[in-house]
Amino acid sequence: MKQFNPDLKNSLYRELGRIRGFENGHYKDDQYQVPAETNSDGNMALAIALNRNSDILERLEENGIIAYMSKDLANVKKMRDELERLQKIENKAKINI
Repeated sequence: MKQFNPDLKNSLYRELGRIRGFENGHYKDDQYQVPAETNSDGNMALAIALNRNSDILERLEENGIIAYMSKDLANVKKMRDELERLQKIENKAKINI
């Protein structure tokens, strides 16, 4: 927050003052301290979970997923509407080229 314009900071503090829990003012930066590492086993488990989560998300990004839709009329209509919208966009792109 030190790099922000003072007017912007004051505006943010006024907005925060409207939120429950911040009525008495904003929290100062010097009140926060990084907690000492107390539970290395817990931190290791958290690191393992984060790594696994990252691996799963990377695989999803690379390979995608298969989605199944129900065959009810509402979904069919939505799909038809979206295909028509896509066709209109493609037709406009052809004209502009």
